[in-house]
Amino acid sequence: GVSVHAFEPVPDNLYYLSQSVLVNNASFANKLRLYPIVLGSDARNHTMYTQPHNAGNSVVDMPVVVNGKIRSNKVQTTIRSERLDDVLWPDAAREVVPRVRLMKIDVQGYEVQVFRGASRLLAAGAIRAIYFEVAGELLARQGASEADLWNLLHVSSGYTIHCLAGSGIHCARNPSRKAAFERIRSRQEFVKRALSAPDNTSTWVATLDGGALPAVD
Repeated sequence: GVSVHAFEPVPDNLYYLSQSVLVNNASFANKLRLYPIVLGSDARNHTMYTQPHNAGNSVVDMPVVVNGKIRSNKVQTTIRSERLDDVLWPDAAREVVPRVRLMKIDVQGYEVQVFRGASRLLAAGAIRAIYFEVAGELLARQGASEADLWNLLHVSSGYTIHCLAGSGIHCARNPSRKAAFERIRSRQEFVKRALSAPDNTSTWVATLDGGALPAVD
């Protein structure tokens, strides 16, 4: 009974994702809904940039920077953004609150805009857990900060924030290392952990109080 909603604005990535699902698990296609859009704080057009030969490194409205150098091409000039609220819960006055067990987000510094566009869902407790990354440099390039994330998730929406022990995202991808999450109790601690990540990218989970942490091993 579980369904998956996936958002992928880069045409090449969308093609390979859909083809991979059809080839490897066609039955899952009936449970998957793909959206060729960006999630953001409002509905409008954007320019998407991508690193050559690495379509997974794509950035909204900003050239991709790798090791201090611009490494990107325009994918297309008109990629549309929508609010997650408007996609999953367009009529909050009449519709039942949707239930999202886990939200996985990887948007290269665009996290704050995505969460602002999901403010109604977050306030209603519709999203049980959120798995996300934090990279201060990427956030700053989008006019945001680690403190903004803390305020949106913890202060405004009541989520408990957990940090993956060891900080760097590679911990989560290394099957030989057990993933251990530590509860973060203050904005200062959150910002300090995010800034001290070895590769400037740290891995976090936000849960509603009492919620179980999703498995990451």
